[in-house]
Amino acid sequence: MRRLPLLLALLAPLLHAQERYFTPAVADPAAPNRVALDVRPGNGLQVVQAELNGKPCRLLFDTGASHTTFDRAFLQREFPELPLQPIALGGVTNVTSAPAAFPVKSLKLGQADLRDFIGMALPLGHLSGSVGDRVDGILGMNAMAYAPFLLSVGDGEVLWNPPAERLEGFRALPLHDDPGDNSLSLVARHAPDGKPFPMLVDSGSSLTFAESAFWPAQGETFDFAASSVNAASAASVQRGEPGELRFGDLALKASPLLDHPCGATLGADILRILDLYFDARRPARAILGRQRPNKAGVDAVAPEAGHDHQRQDKNTEE
Repeated sequence: MRRLPLLLALLAPLLHAQERYFTPAVADPAAPNRVALDVRPGNGLQVVQAELNGKPCRLLFDTGASHTTFDRAFLQREFPELPLQPIALGGVTNVTSAPAAFPVKSLKLGQADLRDFIGMALPLGHLSGSVGDRVDGILGMNAMAYAPFLLSVGDGEVLWNPPAERLEGFRALPLHDDPGDNSLSLVARHAPDGKPFPMLVDSGSSLTFAESAFWPAQGETFDFAASSVNAASAASVQRGEPGELRFGDLALKASPLLDHPCGATLGADILRILDLYFDARRPARAILGRQRPNKAGVDAVAPEAGHDHQRQDKNTEE
């Protein structure tokens, strides 16, 4: 979902100045917490069960989203009295519907109760079709990063404050410069001697993308179907040559698509074979990673041209 920095690229002045209002209060942020991931077949996107202000909801787990956003229709159906405060956008944006803000009294994730912060509302009904199941909103980094967490798409779970033994074999991965928001990007390379480039860690994108300035292309440009934060969209991309995607001394085989308008993103195709531990707290910010055993012997690769490419990056964002 690159990168519901929708609320960053788009709402940067507001969010920068008032980020504390988007940060939830948690009674015991150091307590262990586990939430199961519903990993969708085919695209690898992850959905979690949560509870918003006492109502159950299903949220796309999206590390590429800076802020948590709910479908406007879901909010109007479940909370008809809920005040939605429109927010005016300035500058160039692909968001055709102005987002609104509303008070989140409680967002329950497993054993954690995230309280008293601002949520965002947008028309997100089309995302259910993209994900392949009902989705009521997007869980962004402002909420999920209330404490350090281990994302294991392969095991179908998220663990906040995981035990030390679960991090055995993990290594520190190089972080790109702090963008000042909630997102985390790695320093990536194509092969050991490749030029470094930032790659957003984006579990809300089904596929991994790079840029042709840093990754060699293979074949012709083709049209690629995507879902944006507002609706379906299209882009022209190229297939990257099969190669080595490196984060420091961690090397993965990959065949990313190239030159998507969203830029370079590490998507769910590679996250299936890579467990990541996130700590977004400043100044500690860090990502640790460990490649999973590839029992099937299948590397992360791009889909065939002409198929449903499933760039479920709900936000072509932003």
